[in-house]
Amino acid sequence: YAEHQPEHFSVAQKNGAKYHRIIGQSSPVQMEAKVTMDDIEMDEGATVIFSVPVNEMLAILITAGKGKLFEGSSDQAFQKGDFIAVRSSGDQSEVALQASSEHGLRVAVIKTKQDVDYRTQY
Repeated sequence: YAEHQPEHFSVAQKNGAKYHRIIGQSSPVQMEAKVTMDDIEMDEGATVIFSVPVNEMLAILITAGKGKLFEGSSDQAFQKGDFIAVRSSGDQSEVALQASSEHGLRVAVIKTKQDVDYRTQY
C-alpha cells in the first residue's frame, strides 16, 4: 500500500484538455503490467485523439458530461456513466473523443495490452 498526494501526479494541458496521469510513466503509481491510466478533463468542443497500436486497447469510462467517439467513418454518442472499449483492428487504429456538453467532459482512460501471456481472471 502506498498513499500519494495530488501534487505527486503530473498534469499536462493541450488543446482544451487537462491530462492527469494516474498510472504509468510519470505517475508515482507503477505496475508490472504495461498499462497507463489518465483522468482527462475536456472543455466544451475539445477533441482528444488516441492512437491504439496493434494488440492494445482502450477502456474509457465517462465520468462527467457527454460527447462523441469517432472511429474511422463512424461516430457514437456517449454520456456520463457509459463505458467504451476500443480494440485495435489489426493495424494501428486512431480514435477521437469530442466533448459536446456545455460543462465539458471528463473521462478515465486505461490503455493496456489486448492479449497478454498471463492469467487475467480468477
